[in-house]
Amino acid sequence: MAKALRYFSEELLDDDRPLYGVYKVLEAICHAVGGWGKLAQLVNKPEKYVSDVRETTQLTRHARTQARQLLSDQECYACARILIDVFAKSISLSR
Repeated sequence: MAKALRYFSEELLDDDRPLYGVYKVLEAICHAVGGWGKLAQLVNKPEKYVSDVRETTQLTRHARTQARQLLSDQECYACARILIDVFAKSISLSR
């Protein structure tokens, strides 16, 4: 799992891909760690850091949301990379 997340972080986030895929990965990580607040704790960031990424990535979802673009796409990808990398390292260390 950690290897797959690192690959996603290095390859997919470098490409010009929709943010929806980023949202789905972050959603899976969120469930794995026990919630969006726990994800923020894991990366030692305020909850707003995670919620801004989450809201920005929701703009491309097919479902209707009240999401707003709080970060540029580049900022969103950079923050997502941090979230994914820290999670990947945390599961590598726990093995």
